[in-house]
Amino acid sequence: MKKENVLILSALLIIALGMAWYLWFGGKAVVNADRVSVVDQPARDRVVVENIVLKEPGYVVIYGDAGGMPGEMLGNGELIVGRHKNVVVFLNREVKQGETLYVILHRDDGDGGFEFPGADGPVTDETSRIILDSFVVLES
Repeated sequence: MKKENVLILSALLIIALGMAWYLWFGGKAVVNADRVSVVDQPARDRVVVENIVLKEPGYVVIYGDAGGMPGEMLGNGELIVGRHKNVVVFLNREVKQGETLYVILHRDDGDGGFEFPGADGPVTDETSRIILDSFVVLES
């Protein structure tokens, strides 16, 4: 068999395996743990969340600081199952340099709207710890 034919057959096999994987898992990304990560960033009217992984549909929610704990909700965005990079969440107010903000994942109860306090509570891990990260607002 010619080298070109082997390369073409290999590429087709890889594509076929990828399609089978997609169809087997219903087009959803396979994830094994919810997580979120964010880095310190300049003050502005939005937050960019570096990485998010969700096992079920949900929301990413940004909170202000209330004495070292999450306080007022500043913004949220809906997410599907899977891995997400550089998710932009617009805020309902501008933030200031030095503020600590929190990023918390919330589950979706399936009704099409974010309700918290209410049915769309925070996502927790196997030890019931809330999945969150925090960051400091830098000079813009």
